[in-house]
Amino acid sequence: MFKIRKAGKEDLHLTFSLVKNLLIELGDEAKDLEKVDKLQYSQIDINNLETHFVFLVEDEGEAVGIITLSECFAVYTGGNYGIINEMYVLPEYRNKNIGAILIDKTKEIAAERNWGRIDVTTPVEKRWERTKSFYLKQGFEFTGEKLKFDL
Repeated sequence: MFKIRKAGKEDLHLTFSLVKNLLIELGDEAKDLEKVDKLQYSQIDINNLETHFVFLVEDEGEAVGIITLSECFAVYTGGNYGIINEMYVLPEYRNKNIGAILIDKTKEIAAERNWGRIDVTTPVEKRWERTKSFYLKQGFEFTGEKLKFDL
């Protein structure tokens, strides 16, 4: 039976490890991996931030999935909204409803915090069609690519 819980400070190494797995799977993220390492060693308490949330899904005490969320504000969304920053499920646990559990928790947080919407960015390459299809099945609408500017 899968269990979802909020990650604690004691889960910092596990949280960063799962996010690094995600970045490695996405590929071409070497600079981002360096940023993860730097942040991990800063000993930041990721759950002490009022607008950041981390949840883990466990199978018999082993973390098999993670989602990180941030709360933002924009006029075009009607106020506060959420962003899924990272979501990752171990490959051997895919197609076992873990992603849906994480999205359901996100929708629960969104309702509690009165978010107007939830945004997520997915890779647009053909090999990530399954990821995009997953979010569409969860009720998301495709709105296009995201751009970034590294500092």
